[in-house]
Formats: sequence, structure tokens, C-alpha cells
Amino acid sequence: MKDLIDICNKAIRFSRKYQIDSCEVFSSSSYIFEIGLKKNELKILRNKIDKGIGIRVAINKSVGFSYTSDLSKIEDTVKSAYNIARVSPPDPDFKSFNDKGADNRIGLVNDEDIKNLNVEKTLDIITQVRELNLDKRIISLNANLTVEYIQVAIANTFGVENSDELTTSGIIVEASSREGDNFSGSFDFMYTRTLKEINAVELAKEVCKRAIYNLNKSKVSSMNTTVILDPICVSSVVGESIAAGLNAENVQKKRSFLSEDIGSQVFSEKLNIIDDGTIADGIGSLNFDAEGYPSRRNVLIDKGKIISLMHNSYTAKKENKESTGNAIRGSTFWDYSSLPSISPRNLIVEKGNKKIEDMISDLKKGILIRYTGDSPNIVTGDFTGIINEGYYVENGEIKFSIVEATFSGKIKSMLKNIVELSSDLKNVGNMRLPYIMIEDVSIGGGI
Repeated sequence: MKDLIDICNKAIRFSRKYQIDSCEVFSSSSYIFEIGLKKNELKILRNKIDKGIGIRVAINKSVGFSYTSDLSKIEDTVKSAYNIARVSPPDPDFKSFNDKGADNRIGLVNDEDIKNLNVEKTLDIITQVRELNLDKRIISLNANLTVEYIQVAIANTFGVENSDELTTSGIIVEASSREGDNFSGSFDFMYTRTLKEINAVELAKEVCKRAIYNLNKSKVSSMNTTVILDPICVSSVVGESIAAGLNAENVQKKRSFLSEDIGSQVFSEKLNIIDDGTIADGIGSLNFDAEGYPSRRNVLIDKGKIISLMHNSYTAKKENKESTGNAIRGSTFWDYSSLPSISPRNLIVEKGNKKIEDMISDLKKGILIRYTGDSPNIVTGDFTGIINEGYYVENGEIKFSIVEATFSGKIKSMLKNIVELSSDLKNVGNMRLPYIMIEDVSIGGGI
């Protein structure tokens, strides 16, 4: 990673030719390999290397940004950022880039097989799925395995200088089923920092099992009832709500449904949410964030009370506070071509005491919602989602898969009506989430 630090420092030296207040250089190098099983054929879907730098300069509260993947044009990129800053309007809320370096070393989990791209291991994982003896009702089984090795570095004129690396692996399995004129399907995934944790065979078996069960589908009537949200659904309903609702930028601009609730008891006392960028095996963990600020653990919600927001250096300095280490760049967190924004690093909803099997067996009547593709309205806190995969539960038993149904409500009310959280946790991207049981949820049925 020394070459990335050298690249950053080279850009810093070029910046001294110009009349600027400060300069920040972020560099990343990523290698992504994706192999897939499509219609029982193995295919390499992606094999990509990307390396470059993003440069921010500040002149009298005006900020300019430029980036390049052509590392022979570092000086040109500095000049471009400088020229943009010169003609940009000043931002009265801008104070400075991050001025606190990270000297902590977390001891992160990284995988040598991913760093060295052990293609044989990735091929073996997908081949095991391909060789499964499938039920004749499974008409299609697809699997995508992606591994990524990322190196990042940052330096600025305040003396911040850091570099780090991470490895990630993820697999998505999808199955389609048919019996007579009935069609259905299911999916699941795993995200880890190592290849050895990927259990593709068991994942595929469970997906196929659900795809077959989902052939037994029926409509339900509209009702208000208790629901159990699968961790995949929790990521949409709870994870996205908290990630955006407690984003300091959204709160400062009054575009969060929680803007007036900071420091207040808003949700059920059973709800505790933490964001932690220091977890050794966390997908979002590095020793620092995308501005070089030290990663740390932040309590967001404690027994239903909102404790803190997530900040980057801009929003923190605007309030004369310290950054919480939540700066990221782009949807992949470490994208040199993106400006810093705010996101959870590893969002954790603390688990409860019951296993999911016991939560279901205790449910007299309700709906288990596994997946919705819909997201909450972060400004109003309203939510309406299609139940893409869900199950009707009666007297502690799953009776059938439901179709043509929706669920809706106010996020605040839903999270105030939490009855139970499971002791089971699932990694959903950079979130660790339990099953959550919520009472009095509105279901729109198809009968």
C-alpha cells in the first residue's frame, strides 16, 4: 500500500504550487472477481481492476473536487480541482477537511486467498452448487460469487496520512420453481470478509426448499396484525430508516423524519442500535473512514432513545463537534471518484433472547415477511411495501406463502410497537440484524 500513500503525497506536493488553504487526496485500488452459475453453466462475469485518486482543495471556503484513473495525470487533476474551487461559490458552513489522523490498529480479518485471488477456491464453491441433486420442481438455479480486494490511502495538508486494506466475499443464490401452472422462487445471500465462511451448498439447499414451498401460495384478507420481519426485510424497513434518519446531513437540512426527535425516547425500549466501524470481521470496517478519521463505535439508539447522529467532518464541524467516523465515498464506501458522504459503517441492531423458531411458535396469527423491494420515505417516515416473499402464520405454524399483499405504516409507530427481537443475527451487507416482531401492522390483502 506504500505506492498509494506515495501517490497521495505526490498530489499534496503538486498542490503546494497553488494558493490553496488545504488539500485532501484519497486513493483506492480495487480488484473484483465475479464468477457465476447461469443455466447450469459456469461463467466469469467480471474481472476488473480499478485504481485512481480523488482530490479536494479548499480556497476561502470554496471547495473543488476532481479525480482520475490515469495516474500520469496527477498534477492535471490537482489543477482541475484548484480551478473548480476558484470559480465555486463559498460555503459558509465549510470549516476544513479532517485534521485528526487515525493511529489505531484494529486487527481486521482479511483473507489471503482473496488477496492472492485463489481462483480454484472460487471455482470450487460454485461447482459444489452446480453439482447439487435438485428436486425436479426446481427449474432454474443461479449463483453469483464475488470477491474483492481493496486497498485505500489518504493524505492531506493537515498531516493526516493513513492506508489500509480489506477483503470481502459475497454470494447470491436464486432458484425458480414450477409445478403444473404454478411458478415461484426464492433467493438468499451471504457476505463475509473471507471465502472460508461462504457455505454455498447449505445456502442453495435452503433457497431451493423455500422456492418449492412457495408454490403453495394464497391470498390473505386485509387486516391489522402482528408481523415478523426477516433480517432481509429489517434491512429495508429499519436499517435504511435509521441510516438515513440519523444521517447528520439529513437532520441538519430538515429532510429526516427524526429531525425533531434527537435525544428523545421515540422507539420501543427493546430497540438498541449501534454503528461500529471497528469490528474485526465487519464488511464496513477499516482503521479509518473515507476522510482518514479514526473508526469508532457509536451508540445511535439506546432502549428506544436517540443518542447520537452519524457525522462526517463537514457536518461535525458545522456543529463544533467531532466526526463520528462515518464518512464513506460512493455506494462501495471507498470509491476514489466520489465525494465523501455519510453512512453507517457496520449497523447493528442488538439481538433479543428468543430463537426465531420460538417467535413463530408463539404467534397465534400473523405474517412473516421475508422480503420487500421497497424503501421508507425518509422525509415523512411513511412506509408502504409490497410483500415480495412472505408467509401466513396461524397457531404457531407457517401455513402458506402469501401473494398480492402489502404492508404499511409510520416507521416511528412500527418501531414503537416492537414486541420481540430474535437471538439470531444475519449479516445483510454492512448490517447485522435480527428478526423483529411488531404488532398492529396494516396488511393490504388481495381478497
